[in-house]
Amino acid sequence: FFKRYASYNHWANRLMVDWVSNADRALLDTPTPSSFPSLHLTLLHIWDAQFIWTERLHGTSPHTFPSHEHQSLPDEVFE
Repeated sequence: FFKRYASYNHWANRLMVDWVSNADRALLDTPTPSSFPSLHLTLLHIWDAQFIWTERLHGTSPHTFPSHEHQSLPDEVFE
């Protein structure tokens, strides 16, 4: 189950990274009616969510999130 989920998660993230990498960078800060007001903030949320679940799977709980310390986007998030 976890291997299939991880494989799907990797595929979905790669699809998103490929799309955003080829899109106009101005789209990152364009107001978007969604859970987060921009694609930039959505990507930061996904980055934080991926980080916290990875930490939890390793038995730790982070005290901060990557987006609180790094704002360079999108390349750092994609990495």
